[in-house]
Amino acid sequence: MAIENGKLVPKTIDPPAVLGPAPTAVPVPGSSGFAAFAGGERGYVGVASNDKHVSHGVSVIKLDTGSAIGTVNLPGERRECGFSLSPDGRHLAIARANASLEGEAVDLCTVADGRTAASFRPHFDPKARTSDFVAARFLTADKFVTFTSTGGFAVWSPADQTKLLSVPGALKPQTIPSQWFKDRACGLDATPDGQTVAVFDGRGYALYRTTDGTRVGRTDPVPADGPYVAGPACFRSDGTRLAALFYLGAGKPTGILAVVWDARTGKQLAQFRPVVTSDPQETGVQWFGPDHVIVRAGGGWKNQVWAVDIPQQVSEVVTHVFPGGPADKLWAVVQKSSVGWDGPQARTFSSRPARRPSERTRSCGSRTEGSR
Repeated sequence: MAIENGKLVPKTIDPPAVLGPAPTAVPVPGSSGFAAFAGGERGYVGVASNDKHVSHGVSVIKLDTGSAIGTVNLPGERRECGFSLSPDGRHLAIARANASLEGEAVDLCTVADGRTAASFRPHFDPKARTSDFVAARFLTADKFVTFTSTGGFAVWSPADQTKLLSVPGALKPQTIPSQWFKDRACGLDATPDGQTVAVFDGRGYALYRTTDGTRVGRTDPVPADGPYVAGPACFRSDGTRLAALFYLGAGKPTGILAVVWDARTGKQLAQFRPVVTSDPQETGVQWFGPDHVIVRAGGGWKNQVWAVDIPQQVSEVVTHVFPGGPADKLWAVVQKSSVGWDGPQARTFSSRPARRPSERTRSCGSRTEGSR
């Protein structure tokens, strides 16, 4: 929806017309329900196939050429709950859940041959014989991070699974939920350069340096009057802004709140409440150019585009919200197979380059203008 002449009217921006350059179409061996970027605009994308008629796995594609690097097969009984691709496209970290859908282990796979090189259980408690583990993310080609439900994290070497540093969490267990097939893990994110992680701390986000675990910043508190739970969060590609969603209400969420902070000062820059069309926990957020964010406000593919500086919804866009990569410079479109079907059934995955930095978006009332 958009505001025109003081009235709320339907408005959709077609991605090809707005974004200019043609997308890179990547054939995948079945319908794709999830993807993750790594390595920047000329980096890689891992596309997960969830077609019951083909082998369930992750195909890794070079973005600038569309060429396949390799495939890692994922037997369904292993309960994958998320994956992360290394910036050099060589390794895939797969988070697995136990029978209770709680994080249990990480498999490190080599993309070229699809082989599982190592498996281990981060944050394992030998007495309880459980792992408080909610998500894993590659920071650089030689470092990855795992997060706990209490807001803690550890940085590891993928070569030998050596723990390089650990920061304990201070929240109640299960405060940060498991990633479990969500489009983006809740309550956490890492800058594309891998130098900083942001973790929900019960009142906002704490920012930590990944080289030594030092806390380097803290955001203003979440401006919510009642109870809330941390939802997805994302850094802008330069690491200077952090956008996050929060599920409002006790028990089943009644709505969502979006907040944007300056990651350097922790000061709040914007807040707004997108209208939710389905389960609030199916929402997601991603940067869309340097000054706008996409909010997936339901289970469909028409997502709201919000101007951060106003803040105001200025349009809708048919795209999807996926984790990793420079989100304000690159995102994904999964084509639909037929009119009326609202889901990723087509066998083509497209990655679309965003406008160049000089083609900054300018918000003007009900319109979003930019270089065509």
